[in-house]
Amino acid sequence: MIDNVHVHVPAYAERAGDGVWDLTVACPFCGDVHHHGGGRGARPDLGPCLSHCLDGVLVGGYVLVAGPPGMAKPGRKPRAARWPR
Repeated sequence: MIDNVHVHVPAYAERAGDGVWDLTVACPFCGDVHHHGGGRGARPDLGPCLSHCLDGVLVGGYVLVAGPPGMAKPGRKPRAARWPR
């Protein structure tokens, strides 16, 4: 496992239809867009999370942080910018 718990990743937060925060991030490991639940509070629950995106292997974690005001919803990175497989 790669110890990247100090990698801070900005999250785009929006409410889902059921009232739960949907946190969208561009994964620093694979480049794909991932979603994390952010609870039902007045503000989304941010903080550490684990990544299982590379062939189901636990590759490490990152810390979800609030995205800047006006942040665009993340999209997929070009292949060259992704974590090597």
